[in-house]
Amino acid sequence: MLHRPGGEYTHHIRWPWTTNRAHWREDEHEVCQAPSVTVIPPPSLHTSEAIGAGENHLIDVFSPPRFDFSAMEGWVFNADDYPAPSSR
Repeated sequence: MLHRPGGEYTHHIRWPWTTNRAHWREDEHEVCQAPSVTVIPPPSLHTSEAIGAGENHLIDVFSPPRFDFSAMEGWVFNADDYPAPSSR
């Protein structure tokens, strides 16, 4: 069995519909093997599925930060080092 450090993922990407049907796009299913970087731009809807054998490591980086994720207990590994700004 071949082990790829970091694993292998399928990124399932869906683009929101608009009022103009000519702009509608088919869903995309991109397979990415480690090491790799994948940029998934907004406003796409997406999820990632680990498909590789063994350990699979996926690191999400959001810019700007996802405050909805930051507010969820345990979702940000080093949340105490980088607290989200309080809402006013």
